[in-house]
Amino acid sequence: MSTDNQLGRRFYFLCVEDRVSRYEEIIKESVPEISVFTGVKELLTQCVQEPPLGVLVDMGTNLHFGIMEMVPVYNLDVRWPILRCRPAKDGGRVMCVDPPRNGGMVETLAAIADGDESWNNTQFARKFIRLNLRGRIRVRLKGNDTWFLGNIMDIGAGGCFIVTYEKFDNGQEVEIEFLDLTDQEFSSSARIEWNRSWEKSSETLPGIGITFDVQNLHPEIRKALANNLGRFIERLRQARRLQAGVSSAGPSL
Repeated sequence: MSTDNQLGRRFYFLCVEDRVSRYEEIIKESVPEISVFTGVKELLTQCVQEPPLGVLVDMGTNLHFGIMEMVPVYNLDVRWPILRCRPAKDGGRVMCVDPPRNGGMVETLAAIADGDESWNNTQFARKFIRLNLRGRIRVRLKGNDTWFLGNIMDIGAGGCFIVTYEKFDNGQEVEIEFLDLTDQEFSSSARIEWNRSWEKSSETLPGIGITFDVQNLHPEIRKALANNLGRFIERLRQARRLQAGVSSAGPSL
């Protein structure tokens, strides 16, 4: 299985094409690499497939796209930082909302790359974006012929949550057969990270949390994530529209 140290060794930078040149020196000299994306969906597609060290958003680009277009970028529910940035004579500045911090762009990126977690959003523990996809699965222990039934409740490139009443132990290696996540059945190896029994699930669903070998992620899982990203984005924007509507309406008397 892959570790955090093997993944997310780049920053992703959302910046419209006519503003990229303002950061040319930083992009060229940065270690680790900064990958530039000129569109929101292009950026999020990569974030879902492979999490970055952090996401940079040029402030001018933020204004260019507007609040509604940018809603998904700021509501991913992951721990890596989302940094708004602007060019400056000293090499650029960055600002983080959660947690509230600011600093020099070059120094901040270097610190994050060196493992400084003080820029991470402590509200969330997850590194991989999860999509609310449903599907039937079968799961069995490696080397065992007995299949158990379950249902996926959410999935990302890093793993998924499976509702099942069967009992498993943390650390067990399993094989999962996906029956209808995409238009074809396929199997993938995984490991059980945590489990919750029926007896301990009075307010939540019983099941197991599993992790995939991200370096060898099955192409059909990538396909499912890519095909459903649009719905994920639209759901976040719709929630923002409803929130704005409630706010503008004011309290009922």
